[in-house]
Amino acid sequence: MPHVGEMHKREWFAGQAMAALLSHPQRMPQQPGESDEEFALRVAIKAYQIADAMVNVGYRKDSRH
Repeated sequence: MPHVGEMHKREWFAGQAMAALLSHPQRMPQQPGESDEEFALRVAIKAYQIADAMVNVGYRKDSRH
């Protein structure tokens, strides 16, 4: 997998996705009763789901992006 410096593209995309998710709290608000740790895990999982989608689109042979 290609790297951005020492970081894989997937990690870089996940960081960008996480920043976007956290900069718009109305898109992914912390749920009532959800601990900070649970919220952080939920946001991290979503960020990696977004990153994986971005990596997969980038590697598709028929991709024109």
